[in-house]
Amino acid sequence: MQQRTLARELANCLGKEVYVQGWLNNIRSFGKLTFLILRDQTGFIQVVVESKEELGKLDGLQPGTIDRK
Repeated sequence: MQQRTLARELANCLGKEVYVQGWLNNIRSFGKLTFLILRDQTGFIQVVVESKEELGKLDGLQPGTIDRK
């Protein structure tokens, strides 16, 4: 398993694939893109979801959800 990257460390990881964990703060859909706002103990992380397959995995998630799959 890849080591977790905290929100405060993301500025040092531009262009790299990272593993994040946190609470679901909000989900916003804008046409073909969906934005997840995750919260960890150091701040907020915006995740962009473009794939319909990946978006289907989010069905039923509510703000405050923690998913450790």
